[in-house]
Amino acid sequence: MKVILTKNVQGIGRIGETKEVADGYARNFLFARGLAAPATDQLVRQAAEDRQAVDRKKQRHTHQMRRSARELGRLTLEFTEKVSPSGKLYAAISAQTIADDLVKKGFEVSRRDVILPQPIKEPGGHEVRISLGQGLEATVHCLVKGIEQ
Repeated sequence: MKVILTKNVQGIGRIGETKEVADGYARNFLFARGLAAPATDQLVRQAAEDRQAVDRKKQRHTHQMRRSARELGRLTLEFTEKVSPSGKLYAAISAQTIADDLVKKGFEVSRRDVILPQPIKEPGGHEVRISLGQGLEATVHCLVKGIEQ
């Protein structure tokens, strides 16, 4: 029997796929749990339209992420912090600090998206990578100015 999956089913397939399964399995398991529906012509067309809509949405999202990556690449974040006589910052610039500054500038970034091996502890220019998902990364220039106390 041909069915269209309405939910992801492990070992069978993903939402919207048309699969051939045993009649008893379809009636007693898939239909009973709302995991699939019989593959009528109308449902097959609807599933194809839904897949196309999802693909378009993914393409728009990817395009938006690439645009954000370009904007982040041109961005310079400036931080002014107090420094000790040895030249080290009293308060290090962390991934959370960078993420908060990016959010203020209109980017949807969390601290987990900021790739910073160690907090920034010295004044000067620093390159920080930002993960945007789907394998996209952007590099933001951070300029840290020190104020002596």
